Amino acid sequence: MIIFDVDADNYRLYQIDGEDVTVIGEFDEAYTHEGLEFGTDYTFAVRALCGEAGVKEESDLTILEVTTIQMGDVNADGNVDILDLQKMIAYMNGTIAEDATFIFDAADFNEDGKINVVDIVAFVNHWKDLGAEEKAMLHTDDGNIYLTENLIRFESDGNLAAVQFELKGTNLEMLDLDILLPGFEIETWIADNALKGIIYSTDNRPIESGMIDMIRISNGTNLEWGSVFAADKGEQEVNVRTHGAIEEVIDITFNAYPNPSYGQFTTEVVAPRGSDVELRLFDMSGRVVSQKSLVAEGREEVSWNEDLRAGVYIMRMIATPEDGQSVSREVRIIINQ
Repeated sequence: MIIFDVDADNYRLYQIDGEDVTVIGEFDEAYTHEGLEFGTDYTFAVRALCGEAGVKEESDLTILEVTTIQMGDVNADGNVDILDLQKMIAYMNGTIAEDATFIFDAADFNEDGKINVVDIVAFVNHWKDLGAEEKAMLHTDDGNIYLTENLIRFESDGNLAAVQFELKGTNLEMLDLDILLPGFEIETWIADNALKGIIYSTDNRPIESGMIDMIRISNGTNLEWGSVFAADKGEQEVNVRTHGAIEEVIDITFNAYPNPSYGQFTTEVVAPRGSDVELRLFDMSGRVVSQKSLVAEGREEVSWNEDLRAGVYIMRMIATPEDGQSVSREVRIIINQ
């Protein structure tokens, strides 16, 4: 887009292509010309129109050589580099200087009228010449993001390259977020009563698939999610579902070692945090010869030192999660002389 500003009464604008001269239109004060391609040279000309007593006189043509900014050259310095990426982030977080050059159209890669994390990924693809062949064929599943007191965890299919998020709460100015993903950057700012941020890399490396620890939280108070979305490597916006405390899905397992033993052995219990766990050791007649109980915090080890006759025993574990049904597991314990 080119905007011509003038301070005369009337002007006529021409576009020149070799020997072809085309009248684009007449204007006073300002004229906006859209539809120009990035990084292309254009030749325009203007001619002043002066009319007195019904006679219109035209001045000589004034040639204007125009070179449009290339896509990604946000600061209009003729290069596409890290400085343009920094300028895009500064625009997003509101720290860009009022007199700084910022070419919005060169930053709005998907032409949606907004600058966000999708444009960040598209900029890096353009800057580093990455991933163009993947854009049309990439299918990305929704992501999931989980918030606990001191950790943010993230779950995805391995196609996501960047995340944009909002956190709401109290004393947000005291909140400290440390990125735990190697090779990624985090930028945060406070606006509209929320802490906003983006997580990105300068090579659009994918966020590791599966459930991962993403951010360590310090000094968080009454935090809850605002808007969260992501961008995949193909420059598509991807929905991210938000969750509070991590909804644990842990297989309840039970084991004992060494087995056989001489009466000294260890049982290992894996159960969801907060589960009530009962352990009972039975002889082959069904009599309880020893028992213990505990509240699981994930993985627990319980030591046993029993004075038992040689033989075969059954160790039964019953785990009852806080919001689930009881689960029973058994292990055969062999005691040697």
